[in-house]
Amino acid sequence: MIAKLMYSIRACVYLELIWKSEAGDVRISMDKELGGLGVYVRDLVQTPFGFLSETMHLAAAIAGDSSILPQVRWLGKEEHTSLAVHGKKVELKQLRKLCSKLLKDVENELRKEVKMGISGMQGYDWDKFSAEDDLSDPMDDYSFIKGVGDPRFKKKLPPLLDHFLENGIMNSYFTKGINGRRILWRWDKCLKWLKRCRALLERIAVLCHLLGGQPARGMEMAMLRWRNSVNEKRGVYWVNECMMLLARYSKTRSITGKNWPIPR
Repeated sequence: MIAKLMYSIRACVYLELIWKSEAGDVRISMDKELGGLGVYVRDLVQTPFGFLSETMHLAAAIAGDSSILPQVRWLGKEEHTSLAVHGKKVELKQLRKLCSKLLKDVENELRKEVKMGISGMQGYDWDKFSAEDDLSDPMDDYSFIKGVGDPRFKKKLPPLLDHFLENGIMNSYFTKGINGRRILWRWDKCLKWLKRCRALLERIAVLCHLLGGQPARGMEMAMLRWRNSVNEKRGVYWVNECMMLLARYSKTRSITGKNWPIPR
């Protein structure tokens, strides 16, 4: 109702501008104050439009939808059985049921859709898994996943991609074969698999948001560079049989104006 009233006021001002423009005063439409009519469509002034705007803000605050008030809060004093999410009641048992279902879905998707039945790394001979990362290599296009970009430099150990393609199931599904050092990818299969990975990551992101403990705040998602580029080094490393993610972001960036490397 408030939105309709505010729209009506704007429409009246618009018609008034058209009439004045047709009367010969073309400058009015370009005037910042709209020929004196701008005050009727501005917030925080003693006009019907201003009163409507204040009423809308008050209604949003009462409903709990205002950004200055908690968007997620407990209902009741000490029951802790239901929540208000953007003013809508949600039972805690509903969230538990949702999380339980999502966990099962994620486990099934990881095993069937992404790993496609291939077993994990348990009991794997890490001496054979010889993906070695040169942390000091700043060469453009370098990554432990695919090796060096310059063919003049040869690593002692093959990159991760070679080990990935040693698996017969993966090789037959993703590639048509290898022509010398050139891999003949099945692009339709690769894109289909990447879409499965994206769907899995979306479910995992929802679980991270729900299972973080307290009512979650807004999360910031960021892409990490997996190989060196001309402008920036990679942010994904392989160190001591572990994956290391190097993010260049901190909460103090808005204050200091600088990014700080944060390894995970």
